[in-house]
Amino acid sequence: RAMACWLGRTLLSACRAGRQLCSSSKQFENQVWIFFDGGSRGNPGRGGSGTEITFRGRNGEHKALWASSQYLGESVTNNEAEYHGLVVGLEEARKKGIEGVVVFGDSQLVIEQLLGNYKVHAKNLKPIWAKAVRLKKQFPAGVSLMHIDRDKNQRADQLANEAMDRGCSEEYATELWDSGAFLPKDCIQLSQYWTMGVKKLKEECKKRKLPYYSSKQDLVATILASEIECDEDLVRLLEQKNWSTSELLVHCKALERRRALHEQDQDDRR
Repeated sequence: RAMACWLGRTLLSACRAGRQLCSSSKQFENQVWIFFDGGSRGNPGRGGSGTEITFRGRNGEHKALWASSQYLGESVTNNEAEYHGLVVGLEEARKKGIEGVVVFGDSQLVIEQLLGNYKVHAKNLKPIWAKAVRLKKQFPAGVSLMHIDRDKNQRADQLANEAMDRGCSEEYATELWDSGAFLPKDCIQLSQYWTMGVKKLKEECKKRKLPYYSSKQDLVATILASEIECDEDLVRLLEQKNWSTSELLVHCKALERRRALHEQDQDDRR
């Protein structure tokens, strides 16, 4: 009962903190940002897309991580190119194990369609729109979509135009991106298991001689509980990060499981 009360208070305070962060500039601390753009010379015509992934730190500093300048061929529409720029960024972020991103684009159509505010009528856009929707669902911490003015999206625009000028594609990765050093350790831990299927998670629990459950959230929590060294580490994660609701539940359950495992270990020694 005491544990349930403690978890309830932790969740409540964390959610309140999250709401406060959303109303302040701290909302964008320690986040991965994706900027995308696309263009077509002729519409349809010679097309290219541009994507830049950056990291925004605690003090608002930006670090360039990865960029893509993709040539898309000679019969591409402007909206297809815009969607392509977004999809490239989401795919690369997931391959890197990033759990949540903020996406910025100057295409109101793309942003509003993915938010569900605009319907997708154009047949040529439906497949790539569906792909973007599927990719969004693969981020456990979610994908935030934000429409910005063109003058705030200059790098992505430049990358798209360079692709159309060259007629070929290029990618640029920094050492920071290759090393993954910008990702907090706990972020890597959670992502590592969140992307595994339920069957593999059960096998992992069996291999570690851990109790396993039917839900993916419970399985991930159990494995994390066996890895994180002390209660204080989990409490620190809960207090310092702007977790999504699902992440809060996973870490709270992990703390509960860690304590249960500790108590079981003490009983066995007796």
